[in-house]
Amino acid sequence: MTLHACLVRIRASRWSLRGALAALLVVGAAATSVSCVGARVDLDPQFYGDPGSDAAQRRLAADMADFAFAMHRSLLATSPHANIVTAPQAVAGPLTALYSGAIGPSRLHFERALSLRQGGSALHETMGALHRRASGTAGADLHGMIWHPADVPLNEGSANLIQERYGIPVAPQDCRGSAARCRQAINDWIQEHTDGVVRDLFSGRTPRRSTSLLLTTSGALDATWSQPFRVLGTFDQSFAVPGTSGVPVPTMRQMSNQLNGTVDGHRFVDLGLADGRFAATFVLPATTLEALEAELTGSLYTRILRALAAGPVDVKLPRVTINQQHYLTEPLRSLGLTLPLREGRADLSGLGGDIRQLWLTDVLQHAALRVDEHGVSSNGPSNGGGTTDFIELDDRTTMTEYVFDRPFLVIVRHVETSSIVLLARVVDPR
Repeated sequence: MTLHACLVRIRASRWSLRGALAALLVVGAAATSVSCVGARVDLDPQFYGDPGSDAAQRRLAADMADFAFAMHRSLLATSPHANIVTAPQAVAGPLTALYSGAIGPSRLHFERALSLRQGGSALHETMGALHRRASGTAGADLHGMIWHPADVPLNEGSANLIQERYGIPVAPQDCRGSAARCRQAINDWIQEHTDGVVRDLFSGRTPRRSTSLLLTTSGALDATWSQPFRVLGTFDQSFAVPGTSGVPVPTMRQMSNQLNGTVDGHRFVDLGLADGRFAATFVLPATTLEALEAELTGSLYTRILRALAAGPVDVKLPRVTINQQHYLTEPLRSLGLTLPLREGRADLSGLGGDIRQLWLTDVLQHAALRVDEHGVSSNGPSNGGGTTDFIELDDRTTMTEYVFDRPFLVIVRHVETSSIVLLARVVDPR
């Protein structure tokens, strides 16, 4: 392999500076060509810090925010005028677990798509802890299942890592024997984990008989506001739905002390959920929602969280209901996850079977977001009452007004880790 090829690999996989210099020294000193894949310098095992620590989980969550926003933009490319909701952590956790069994170039593709900057067991200790905390916190409804071919079982080490460290179950599927039975088994799973809301995760399609690894995920939240809105305070307000002169939508109102702030002209208010375990950040773009989405990065997300400060606010927020199912295979391909999704080219033999026997055939997700006076839920009103009193006002009180009457962004996060549980764009709240 040439020096140029190694440089390309170093840049694509985000090696640490120390690792990059080591690779260049090896190439420069070798009398023959060197394979950067075969003699791989791993990602920095200490990049995120003490494996599994709170600080390491927050740093990893910032990188996973890059993945979340990139996946969001990929879906946006095919639905530029639609509401979109995804559950990024429900996808990122299982994909990182599968990355543990990727070999050679397939491994690089996972690193590129997931924006990983740390490898080895330390990564899985940190991501496993982050995923278990976010999905295991009361109120979270994040579920994932990795389905493998019945005739290609996962090896014991991989099965243990996925199930014990990540808390993600694995199960055999027999799509090759019967696509209909395979579909029914998976739909039984999604019905169980969405309380019957979703009955067909395949949206009428039939899984391919050649299906190898299949990842199914479900993401929602069922949590009340720390300070609920008054039901009687809801009124109709015009919302600038694209292509209209404005349509009336039920709009909630609350005057209270809340975290809020401004970064680069983007204004946001942070509403606590589930006694502070989760929070929903509602972002009003400086100009257009499309402009904000184009610049979304983990760095901007971190700046928004750091800018939050408590203060009196007057929030006018529409009720929102978005319920969607996604085939995420093509969006993930657009992020660089190509080889692991290609039959005959993927090498996931670290998970089990022989080389080329396993590849990731499909990634399916159901995601739901309902925002009302009581909180955030997946379907129907969340439990809890709108009894919050308005704050006492006097002549010295300065209220910061947040009027969500045009397209906006919603980021629901697990507070302790900053992991993004739900990410949504709202262009039509109806």
